Amino acid sequence: MKYPDIFWIACRPDLSDLLCEDEIIIHMRSILLLAVCLLLANSLYSADDSNVRIKRFDTNQPRDFGYVIGDTFEHELIVEVNKPYELIMESVPAAGRLDLWLELATPLVDKTWALDATTYRIHMRYQIINAPARMQQLFTPEVTLEFADGADMFSVSFKSWQFHVSPITASDGGQSPLVSSLQPDLKPPAMRTWPTVTRAVLASMVLLAVVSYLLYIYLALPWLCRHRYPFSVAYRRIKSLQDITHEDRWRKAIVYLHHALNQTAGKTLFASNLAYLFEQHPEFLPVQPELQKVFEDSCYLFFADETSKPAAKYGYDQCLKLARMCRGIERSPK
Repeated sequence: MKYPDIFWIACRPDLSDLLCEDEIIIHMRSILLLAVCLLLANSLYSADDSNVRIKRFDTNQPRDFGYVIGDTFEHELIVEVNKPYELIMESVPAAGRLDLWLELATPLVDKTWALDATTYRIHMRYQIINAPARMQQLFTPEVTLEFADGADMFSVSFKSWQFHVSPITASDGGQSPLVSSLQPDLKPPAMRTWPTVTRAVLASMVLLAVVSYLLYIYLALPWLCRHRYPFSVAYRRIKSLQDITHEDRWRKAIVYLHHALNQTAGKTLFASNLAYLFEQHPEFLPVQPELQKVFEDSCYLFFADETSKPAAKYGYDQCLKLARMCRGIERSPK
């Protein structure tokens, strides 16, 4: 008797007496075994059909608690697909701010090849950019990746991930023991700056000494020397003669000019040896006539009697002018 006939007889209670009880049990077991085999074959076929595209689908996630503002965490998305399917890079989320709480850095995609499959590892680094007032439960956005082989395309979705963010301090108005016991930050220890300061002070002193020396040599010393030249001193003294009579000023001016001439020549000059001055200092030759008149006035004022008269009076103003001319000559470069 065939299986369909047995099944039909088993389903008809009025005909079940045609078979013995043992035969019915044996045939029913055979029918059930056949059904189980058919279900297993169908499930294996379905599993083979799903594995045509994806061989592995996984994610590595960090802890889901203990985060505060500024912290970062990373998700690793792992997808292994059969060849020739490739990841569509445009489906990878772009870097930037995602919402009020999270910001996504540029995802890193690692790609490895096997004989018949390609494995993608997408590293998603998130950063918390806001601080809640109290502990809050947050979620990362769902990520959908797309794959294609040129003709066919499919997508894989990673569900959002739940985590908790805590405030940095309790928001109870400073009444909690934790907040009330907080102390200000300690100041950093002072650096040992005295060696650097000492070297800087010494270097500054050396620099100041060098600059002062150069200023003295090139500015102060020439200026002082120019003011100490014989005719410079004579000019200042003659110019200061203001509160006396004209004749007295004339007499003192002649005296000051004599001192300047003697200092310049290095010995006492008279009208007879005035040529010695021009031999030693030929730069005074342009004022030779004026200097000779000084000696003439000097003879009249200090050595002549009252009845004699000079050939030409030089006068106080002429003495001042001559002293200024001689000062310019002695200051001029030799």
